[in-house]
Amino acid sequence: SACAAGLLHEAGLRPGDRLLTLAGDSVELVAMVLGAFRLGVVAVVGNHLLPAAKMRALCQDAGARALIVSPLSAPSLSGWEACPAAPGAIWFQGEGAPGDLPRLEEALAAARPHAPVADVPGSHPAIWQYTHGADGAELAVVHTHQGVAAGAQPFARGKLGMRVGDIIFSVAKLL
Repeated sequence: SACAAGLLHEAGLRPGDRLLTLAGDSVELVAMVLGAFRLGVVAVVGNHLLPAAKMRALCQDAGARALIVSPLSAPSLSGWEACPAAPGAIWFQGEGAPGDLPRLEEALAAARPHAPVADVPGSHPAIWQYTHGADGAELAVVHTHQGVAAGAQPFARGKLGMRVGDIIFSVAKLL
């Protein structure tokens, strides 16, 4: 997470800025979301299988300063550079030809760790997660840092009996 925060910081992201992810589950994607938390950047989680028009709408709505794309989402966003809300940094995650985009895996491997953890209040947004509204339009549900912790702690501690230092393995979708 420190290296991911370093990569985001080097790209110019600061607390409150948004990182849009339109990529599949990977270790690198999880590191970037945790790095965003560490930096106080809001992780905006989108579905990389959406139709091109919906992906473009997410890009516009999120106003993200950085974007992670996959082999499935990258072609749908061709020409996005012309949008007024175009992100300043884009990384390609996964297998395939990245075109002119830097590979996320390589960028993370070369990133310098960003040691400080941003001092943001618990009410600060941590994640925007898009879901379908009643009319089929994608809507952002905002989860705060305290909300993410409050949702995880009772289950992890109360239901699973987890303690600091425990290690788990989950086969569920990560993001």
